[in-house]
Amino acid sequence: AIAIVLLAALLWTALKKQSRRIALWALGLWIIQAAMLAAREISLFSLLNLSREFVDAGTLDPSYYLALGGLFYRTFQFGYNVQMVFYCMGGILFYYLFFRSRYIPRVLSLWGLAAASLAFIGTLLAFFDYNVPLYLFLPVLPFELAIGGWLIVKGFDESALASEPPETAMNEAG
Repeated sequence: AIAIVLLAALLWTALKKQSRRIALWALGLWIIQAAMLAAREISLFSLLNLSREFVDAGTLDPSYYLALGGLFYRTFQFGYNVQMVFYCMGGILFYYLFFRSRYIPRVLSLWGLAAASLAFIGTLLAFFDYNVPLYLFLPVLPFELAIGGWLIVKGFDESALASEPPETAMNEAG
């Protein structure tokens, strides 16, 4: 969760010249995503405590523990879906700003826009109890690895940075 907040702050710093408002929205969405990630982990730790309690109780009737475990697991899954909504919305905004800025190759930012959009659609379908196939979410993983590798190895396109107009009131508002 801390890494998500740091990454979002770095992206906001780099992309706020394109649109301060859009970059701020994306930053806020990813901060909420980080908070949801931290909150949903409580359900996983609750499962650990529940299993320890089950073993210590030595009871033959596991129905109470199964019901409570199911509740914790469903809460974890729901938290994941909520987290993904905020990741996708923030990602779409950040990748749009990357597309607009030309800091990275446009094909890479388009890939991010497509991957985040597919994941967003899949997450919304999951909220309505549709069985969403995994391949709808798969493009996000190689994209995250590709953009991370690109930024580490190549960084931002120097010509796009050099041709950028200075910040104006128009850029600040839009």
